[in-house]
Amino acid sequence: MVRSSPPESPTRFRRRALLILAAGFLTCCLSVTGAFAANIVDLLAAGKVRAEVTGSGIRNVSIRLRKTIPSTVEVSLPVGLYFIASKRAAQNMVGTASRSVTLTSDDWVTVTVPAACANKALAIPGGGDGFAIRRSPAQRELAAVLPALERASAPYPVIQAAAWILTDDATYADLGTLIRRPSYQMSGGTRVIQENDAARALRIMADAGIVVTRRAIWRDRLRIAQSVTDPELATWLRGR
Repeated sequence: MVRSSPPESPTRFRRRALLILAAGFLTCCLSVTGAFAANIVDLLAAGKVRAEVTGSGIRNVSIRLRKTIPSTVEVSLPVGLYFIASKRAAQNMVGTASRSVTLTSDDWVTVTVPAACANKALAIPGGGDGFAIRRSPAQRELAAVLPALERASAPYPVIQAAAWILTDDATYADLGTLIRRPSYQMSGGTRVIQENDAARALRIMADAGIVVTRRAIWRDRLRIAQSVTDPELATWLRGR
């Protein structure tokens, strides 16, 4: 004998219908968004976008983007993108923060990406310097530290200190060559990377798995610790 189920109450029916509609809407949104979100390196390789990268001082690179397909393209610019200078005399740059841009028309769109220099001895790139885009630095340690710096919301001096310690094995004195001064002033100025910045860079690097004790700047740690204002950080430097 087959028994029929009792009829579903209107309230329960509406609730189930709303859940089905919500699940369908979420699936639709995810599929539409995910269809175009992609790393800029992959989009360039697929010919879906064009990019022109130029220097914008020591802290940024400027990227002009234009889509080459009819549909909207969402471009991901993840932290750690590596920008190789077209001129051997200019420093390479590495992206230090994630950015994204949605291309909806055929017009060029310009986005500024925060960056750090990766070759201390070379010239700071300017607007006349072009770059090629690579997915990440060849140096694995730098690629590992950059996301950690972004998660820590590290300011520029800390980021640049970490970059030069890894790419150039910079000492604390070497980091002092980055000077802040007014445009009208031809000499002098104050150093950008102070003891607190160098110390914080070392701690973030160590937490990211970098063996900082093998770096040249580690020989300066006691001198750096003397001027560090964070007692815990100073203790960490002295106790390693």
